[in-house]
Amino acid sequence: SISLTNPIDLSIGVSLATVTVEDDDKKVGGSTEWELRDDWDSGFNGWVTLKNNRNQPLEAPVLTFSFPDDERTVVVWGGPNLAELGGGSYRVTGLRSIPAGGSIRIDLGVQNTYTGAKREPENIRLNGLLVGALQPKMFLSRGELRFESFAGLSYQIQISVDLQKWEDSGEPIEGTGGEMAISDFSNAEKQRQFYRVKLLQ
Repeated sequence: SISLTNPIDLSIGVSLATVTVEDDDKKVGGSTEWELRDDWDSGFNGWVTLKNNRNQPLEAPVLTFSFPDDERTVVVWGGPNLAELGGGSYRVTGLRSIPAGGSIRIDLGVQNTYTGAKREPENIRLNGLLVGALQPKMFLSRGELRFESFAGLSYQIQISVDLQKWEDSGEPIEGTGGEMAISDFSNAEKQRQFYRVKLLQ
């Protein structure tokens, strides 16, 4: 044990890094449900229900989704605007705002499909982000930064010494759908640093 009398400006140990997780409200904070309503082999109708799990409204949402093949015709009933993006991807605009804790339902109709084709949309995104995708959880141990990633999303590691000005560290990283580890930090010589992993729009 150590016993000190009247220590002045005492520092035991050196802080190598402090980890912060950024929450800039770019996460969707939503969930989705799909309900197949009618199926007649060459087509089907279904409902996509989008729920806003945040504590504030989601204004002017833009929905995108895709089907595994593009040899079909997709329509949206009831007013929203549908644009075909190619490659089986679609964008829906003109949706009403989703209140905090509330939900909206989009009525899809699909024609010119075939028996056995998948009857459920994929890659459902709101405002460019996968539904349910959150800012990544981060872990830092002895200079190695680890975080959970989603496939199809991009991440940027940033460093700060004062939590005010943030600098990019390296190039954006493409998510793999699993845990990612980064150990090469260009500013590692600084004694006090803050790290964050930013989910890019």
